Amino acid sequence: NISDIELESNTVYYWRLIPFNTNCGTGVPSVTSSFKTGTSICEQIASQDVPQIVDNNIDTAYSTITILDQFIIDDVNISNLKGNHANVSDLIISLISPTGERARLLSRRCFGQTSYNIRFDDDVLSQISCPINLNKIVQPKDPLAVFKGIQAAGTWMLEVRDAQNGNGGTLKEWSIEFCSSQAVDAPVIGVLDTLRLLEKTRKTIGEDLIQITDSQSSAAELMITILNKPQYGDLYLNDQKLAVGDQFTQQDVIDGKLAYQHEGAYRFGDFFRFSVTNTNGGWLGGIDFPILIQGSVATQDPVASLGIDIYPNPANDVIRIHIPDDIEYGMDMTVYNLSGKRVLQADHLRPGEIRNIAVDHLVSGYYTIYLYNQSKRGIKKLVITR
Repeated sequence: NISDIELESNTVYYWRLIPFNTNCGTGVPSVTSSFKTGTSICEQIASQDVPQIVDNNIDTAYSTITILDQFIIDDVNISNLKGNHANVSDLIISLISPTGERARLLSRRCFGQTSYNIRFDDDVLSQISCPINLNKIVQPKDPLAVFKGIQAAGTWMLEVRDAQNGNGGTLKEWSIEFCSSQAVDAPVIGVLDTLRLLEKTRKTIGEDLIQITDSQSSAAELMITILNKPQYGDLYLNDQKLAVGDQFTQQDVIDGKLAYQHEGAYRFGDFFRFSVTNTNGGWLGGIDFPILIQGSVATQDPVASLGIDIYPNPANDVIRIHIPDDIEYGMDMTVYNLSGKRVLQADHLRPGEIRNIAVDHLVSGYYTIYLYNQSKRGIKKLVITR
């Protein structure tokens, strides 16, 4: 069952899928992905036309706050409301938007009390209770959510109405808080190139391979989080092995502190996935860093010499791969684009099989196909045309 979950704003969340059924049990988890919720900016504005008097001659007082900036409201709170009255329970205090939406904050509560000092927020659990002069945060009489989604620009009014003749009081001060979603500039990938190294060796990943830039954050402030570790080797930071969730900075890359060590059985391709955050809440996620493991030249046989057919080439939507019967164990396939990013993976191509593989998600251009098993390797160029 999937239930609604309230997410925090300006927060990076990570997720993956783990397949399960009662017959087959638990499957292999998917790669980790991530997303970031919107950045909410809040600002408090105080009224400048207070105090305002409510008495026998003026049974309703108004105070205003004018907003010049144009933005859509995500949330409204009353962050300060102070005043006095001979009997606070005579008062009905309401907030009115520039376009006429209205919400009562307080309505005829706390008989005999002569002052109020209170704040209002829909999101708190506390409801209005006496006394109301302790600067508590409570839910308003009417939800402030009535203002959500409207334009903030214009003149907002606080209306203080005395529902009972014969006495008076003063609105001393009040402030309103607006929260809105703001676009935040994300870090930018300047360079993302392929690491190439021999099998069972270690090589530094420097700024010639990973270069993340940001106009407002330094290299030391650009935080890189590992979402998926390499499958056939390990990442090291200052000779300390890194795991999923560990972090390093762009400055670490510049200083030559990051390295990859190939450990597994020889494969053509490996990768790790990462995300980047800056100091302003900007985020860049789901970036795959490609790694090519190079064996001896003698083992990298051309595809044609292995008897493998790949057609059509150039291709449009589908390619067909025929693995001959005499290739023991079959083959696995990885496709990389010109920047070295892995864009397609197909495993367990069986001997004698003709496999149809969709390539309609690939943009027009040149790609490299790597076919490999425990003892054989093959490389072929692929052209996609639309």
